[in-house]
Amino acid sequence: MGLYVHSGLEFFPRWWNKTWLTKWFITATFHDQHHRNFKGNYGGYTTLWDRLCGTVRPTFESDFEKVTARPLKPIFAAEG
Repeated sequence: MGLYVHSGLEFFPRWWNKTWLTKWFITATFHDQHHRNFKGNYGGYTTLWDRLCGTVRPTFESDFEKVTARPLKPIFAAEG
């Protein structure tokens, strides 16, 4: 999980933050916002404590939508 959230790449699908269960788990986008906008975060795997302590960025859900709406591009393209 530590590698994923620090990768700078969002692997979860766009619907991830729309279900009552999955929205409680952190994503790379969520964690990146903590590094940019806060001095700390309270949850290693879930957003529960960040939601309770007010350290969730108000635009997080719309930012996640933007990130996951981008078309996927292969990292290594076959030349040919």
